[in-house]
Amino acid sequence: MARPALSAARALDVLNFLAAHPDDAFTLSDLVRRLGVNVASMHAVLAVLEEREYVRRDAEKSYGLGPMAVPLGHAALRRNRAMATAIAEIDALSAEFGVTGLVVGAAGAEMVVMHEVAPPGVETRGIGQRIRMLPPIGGVFYAWADDAAIDAWIATAPRGVRTAETDLR
Repeated sequence: MARPALSAARALDVLNFLAAHPDDAFTLSDLVRRLGVNVASMHAVLAVLEEREYVRRDAEKSYGLGPMAVPLGHAALRRNRAMATAIAEIDALSAEFGVTGLVVGAAGAEMVVMHEVAPPGVETRGIGQRIRMLPPIGGVFYAWADDAAIDAWIATAPRGVRTAETDLR
């Protein structure tokens, strides 16, 4: 396996973080603190992302997602037709029943909110938010997993959660 490129990983961390906070903008110092990257590295990553318009810096020198993130999202939906179908279905169910609906995907040990719809006046969690899959949360992603994967997931249960509540078998 190829050695991971640290700068690429940092750039993706920035994009994922900004995607999880689409209504906010963050200074260089905010991003350094939130992502645990040194100032020089973060400055270099942001310079490239800004040059390529994946992030945009405002007048207050705060960063948010830039316009080039939009075609990525559209292309991802086009490539993943099941996601587009899930979004249409959850939107219809939310409208019919007046409830909040989420479409989530698994990303390692986390669930990522890919789409969210809510009735008017209901606060939302936010697209891009990450939720750690600690038992019993995330069980649906382990429904067809092998025994070793299920056992490893159950072992992450917080103290006080009984095995019977997290056992999928």
